[in-house]
Amino acid sequence: MCAPKTLLSVSLQSSPDAVRDVLARVAQTVAAAGQNPTATNNIELAMAEALNNVVEHSFHETAKGQILVEITLDEDVFCISIRHDGTPMPGMRLPEGRPANVGVDSANLPEGGFGWFLIRSLVLDAAYTHRDNWSELVLRFARLPEG
Repeated sequence: MCAPKTLLSVSLQSSPDAVRDVLARVAQTVAAAGQNPTATNNIELAMAEALNNVVEHSFHETAKGQILVEITLDEDVFCISIRHDGTPMPGMRLPEGRPANVGVDSANLPEGGFGWFLIRSLVLDAAYTHRDNWSELVLRFARLPEG
């Protein structure tokens, strides 16, 4: 068995502009590692949801915070870690990610509830831990080369 290879390790501030910049680097990194374009877009989409959730919810009271993103490749699985020193997840666990109820009048559509369903539909698995004032979300994606 091969040891995981680190493809990207980056630190960013908790801002939408920083997230946008890192998302471009994530997409470039997985594409350069042989991920097909559709799967690359799916990783970028899941990462956009996850990172924007961190900025919006974990740092909602302050713009100051550190986020660390690391991508490793272990055989045919991309493992993407998002660590941050913001507010932890409610209940110290990931949301279930059930689909939002959209079978209601448009005035009663939910404001949220779509992101975690989307993330869970795009990943192999997701795990969350919180210790020593740091939260870590680990998302694993299959490496799907073209051909």
